[in-house]
Amino acid sequence: NQIHASYEYTRKLNHKKAITQGYKILDEMAHIDYLTGLKNQRGFIELGETALKYAEAMGQSGLLLYFDIKNLKKVNDFFGHAAGDQVIKVVGEILQKHFRSNDIIARLEGDKFGVISAGLNIDNYKKVLSNISTECNEWKEKNNYPFEIDVSAGFAMFPSLKNGYALEPLVQKAEETV
Repeated sequence: NQIHASYEYTRKLNHKKAITQGYKILDEMAHIDYLTGLKNQRGFIELGETALKYAEAMGQSGLLLYFDIKNLKKVNDFFGHAAGDQVIKVVGEILQKHFRSNDIIARLEGDKFGVISAGLNIDNYKKVLSNISTECNEWKEKNNYPFEIDVSAGFAMFPSLKNGYALEPLVQKAEETV
């Protein structure tokens, strides 16, 4: 009986682990962009709202950034979508290099990325944007790419006078400034 009970306990424990692992995989699929490994739009919204609530509770200011890859349509049209996907991956990697691990970086859709960075100010943003552009240009030259690879960027400060720490209006404002 003890052997049987031990076997049943182990079987149930393994079953529970398998279910937990399955939920973890489904959660990643629902929140992670398959191409870049960054958060996807759903992950950005869920984590972004939490981050902005935390920033509000802590009295932090910061920036919500919106990036759009320049010339991606030309890359797709002339070299195909596999080349365009490569550019998207590279831009995602470059963004990861230039932001902190606690910043929220996401591929929102197509060639658009969002970043929420508590504590980031305009002066530092300009430096980061310059570094991102420089690195995109270095990648273009290193790989003999015939098209400019760069990003257009916009931002919204939080808290904003009009919208405070509300995610959706901040995203809209950042997108309008691109």
